[in-house]
Amino acid sequence: MTLRTLLLWFGAIAGPTSLVLQLYLTLVARLADGDSVLGALFYFVTFFTILSNTMMALCYVAALSGWTWLSWWQTPFARTLTAGSIAMVSLYYIFFLSGLTDPTGLGQILNIYMHYLAPWLFVLWWLLTPGHGTLRYADVPRLLIYPLAYLVVVMIRGAFVNEYPYPILRANEFGYGQVALNCLFMLIGFIIIYVVTVAVDRWLGRRQAAS
Repeated sequence: MTLRTLLLWFGAIAGPTSLVLQLYLTLVARLADGDSVLGALFYFVTFFTILSNTMMALCYVAALSGWTWLSWWQTPFARTLTAGSIAMVSLYYIFFLSGLTDPTGLGQILNIYMHYLAPWLFVLWWLLTPGHGTLRYADVPRLLIYPLAYLVVVMIRGAFVNEYPYPILRANEFGYGQVALNCLFMLIGFIIIYVVTVAVDRWLGRRQAAS
């Protein structure tokens, strides 16, 4: 069994399992605070970490199963988008959020997996998976649709329920001007990481073509 196959099997099993367990913990905590099941579910998917880990799971399962209804998740664009996005998840958590949370027990295990282990295992799997070289730098604006759409949705929700998933988005505390500035810096970060991801993809494509 190759390393790529081992990573694929591990991700296809551990990815969905971790999401189900995190959903369980979220439901328990939110329902205990008086939230509804629907409200807890919506809260769960407002986290960029959860969405990006879901994207990883879809890429793994699509590659392993070959199901046609998941065929988009087998495309180089989907894998590159996921690799760049989950790398940002890990880097942002490590440098800005890790000191703000103190989970215990199962929550701590899931936190380590989703923010430290899973992102870089996926990046490694992406690097080892054939099919590189089809993306262009002109694809970067398309890659940015995901984080920008995410931002729009969570800010609209936040305006109605007065709750935001990340500190930098808390317009109720800092005002929309500061949040806009925070988002501008995050946008620059996403542009950089997607450009780097596309550059690596193109380099790997040239290597594969030469070999």
